[in-house]
Amino acid sequence: MDRLIEADFEARWNANGQSDVPGWVNAVDELKSGMGFRNEHGVQGTAEDRFHQGNPLWCTFCQKLFSKATVYAAHLPGKKHQHGVAAQKQNQSSAPASTDAELLDRSIAKARSIALIEEKIARYTELLEERIAATQGYIERKQTWTEDERLVHYLEIWCPIG
Repeated sequence: MDRLIEADFEARWNANGQSDVPGWVNAVDELKSGMGFRNEHGVQGTAEDRFHQGNPLWCTFCQKLFSKATVYAAHLPGKKHQHGVAAQKQNQSSAPASTDAELLDRSIAKARSIALIEEKIARYTELLEERIAATQGYIERKQTWTEDERLVHYLEIWCPIG
């Protein structure tokens, strides 16, 4: 079943990234428009950084959003935060900088894999829709059973006659 879904998905997600998959029609254009985004530390920002940009409770190094300023302030001198800052500085100095084209390719590949997962979920949901509705109906009926009906049901399951 997965192969059929993937083949159908491949046909709708062209080699150039243009898509006819619902919810992903303009994926490449949106990714291209966001390229070149740098966070407040001058590092190539992630989609989450872009989403939380300007939020004073967002830690770019740790990729965490804090609910209160006091919690954020307590986080800054912490070991995990300091380790994240050091690791990011180390990566900046030792690793060659990724080009925007490489980042775009990685972003498109990530978006494509997410779109494929969403497509599989949607297709399996369609296939199981009837079974899910039947199960819900059974559970609702079962909740209205009297104690005697429950006892008869369990005796039929656990002590079959014949």
